[in-house]
Amino acid sequence: MKPPAGPHHPPAWEPKHAAAFQALERGEASDHQQKLALEWLMIRACGINDLSYWPDSERATSFAEGKRFVGLQVVKMLSLNTAVFRNEE
Repeated sequence: MKPPAGPHHPPAWEPKHAAAFQALERGEASDHQQKLALEWLMIRACGINDLSYWPDSERATSFAEGKRFVGLQVVKMLSLNTAVFRNEE
């Protein structure tokens, strides 16, 4: 898989990714499809593991950081201890 030419270019995907998101929307996604959709979203679409700095463009850096921010908010939701907020700890 080649790196994108810029953060605004759509990430690579395969039909299995689209099928996983469509099953997720219907509420019918298998465990595997749920994980596949979330992995594609976080890693490929949001680029949470990528450096958001683009040396030749401040705008590209800002765009990449915006994508990464969304992914990091999802990571935060996945790692929160919700019992704390329900006073069940």
